[in-house]
Amino acid sequence: MVDKEFEDGFGGVHRVVTFADLERLFRSIFDGLELASRGGDSWRTHHIATMRKVRNRLANISTRCKGLVTDDGPSNDLPWGRFDDRTVYVVDVANVDPLGQDLVFARAVSQLRERLEHRDLGVDAVVVFVDELNKYAPADGPETYVKKMLLDISERGRYLGLVLFSAEQFRSQVHRRVVGNAGTVVFGRMDADELATPGYQVLSPAIKIKLATLPIGELMVRHPHFTQPIFVRFPRPAVLRGRDGVERYPPAVDLPFEDAVARQLVKLDRRVRPNQVKDLIADRREEDVRRALAHTRQTRPQDALAHFKKQLGGRVAAVPAAARESVAPLDRISDEPY
Repeated sequence: MVDKEFEDGFGGVHRVVTFADLERLFRSIFDGLELASRGGDSWRTHHIATMRKVRNRLANISTRCKGLVTDDGPSNDLPWGRFDDRTVYVVDVANVDPLGQDLVFARAVSQLRERLEHRDLGVDAVVVFVDELNKYAPADGPETYVKKMLLDISERGRYLGLVLFSAEQFRSQVHRRVVGNAGTVVFGRMDADELATPGYQVLSPAIKIKLATLPIGELMVRHPHFTQPIFVRFPRPAVLRGRDGVERYPPAVDLPFEDAVARQLVKLDRRVRPNQVKDLIADRREEDVRRALAHTRQTRPQDALAHFKKQLGGRVAAVPAAARESVAPLDRISDEPY
């Protein structure tokens, strides 16, 4: 029905692409039922009350997922059929309500499965990385579409080239079907309470003690090819982690407005002198200076100061208003009304 010619049975032909098109289709069917059957209660074996309920559910999606789903207008999607090799595509659903998460995840995974089956995705395999897996595929809780899709990927995605790569804080809180289908498992330093859960019974007491005291940068890897867990150590990263960078390189203090404007113009043109800029913007309105600076940074002219001065405009000297000549008051009106 989507993006196809569809007859409503009352002489109208519709092509549903957006929610607005779907609303017009429903409205045409309801109007046709009222005119043809004087308020008929069914359309093609579907009761009108059921149709109204479906319409309300679908129309409510654009309201509940405002900003993610719109009734009409252009849409943004992943580059299906044009995936580049060794490229990362990020889909952030952290701040979306559960209904929106189901929509996004179902759309992405269904397209990945379909295109990988037809081999027209652009790549041979896709790794789906899910952060905080214990939140989206918990061991207990309601059955959501995201949870069902994650279970489907972990159980039947390998033959398509669809691999699930996830990270979580507590492995014991992840659905056991996802954990059981994991081929490679990497453990970091863990709490003793987590190690006491049933999912870690296969580990020896010595390995549990070592996991509880692992230093930073050391991990344990389990894989079916190896009979014993393997401990690996990563080299020190080439970046400053956490607050190390802030403590070693503290942020610069906030500059006065005149100095900040002068610094921005000097970056554009080394010939600009800060004193020239300060004299130029003295007694000017801040919004005018910001507007001229933004235009100068956007155009990046060869002579930044001259362009900035032109955008700033000439200085208008304040002229005191001339005193108005007062009119002498009229003679006092007597109390006599006539």
